[in-house]
Amino acid sequence: MAICDRCGCEFDEDEAREEFDEEFESGDFDYDNFEKDVCGECAIEIINNDEEGYYFETCGECGCRFDFCEEELKFDNAHGYGNGSDIRDFWDDYPRCAECALEEEENQEDEDDE
Repeated sequence: MAICDRCGCEFDEDEAREEFDEEFESGDFDYDNFEKDVCGECAIEIINNDEEGYYFETCGECGCRFDFCEEELKFDNAHGYGNGSDIRDFWDDYPRCAECALEEEENQEDEDDE
């Protein structure tokens, strides 16, 4: 049994992974990308509450490793909250950091203008 670095409870990693995968059926998130040991409940809360320092991805565009919650905030700040756009809208084939997602968004807008 592992100990959750967030809440301190003992947990089974396989059960935590299953709980996390059930919550995020879209497949946008991979439980194995948590840098710290977290139980399923905490893993879900981390993503839903945008808690930085736990969940990391690698950008398929530029190759940088990034904190998902931090990059999501950067993406949102570039738009202003509530515009309906989400960084994951630009994860068609792979995760993208905020800079690459914003670039992809701009490219799509340019194509739409043509």
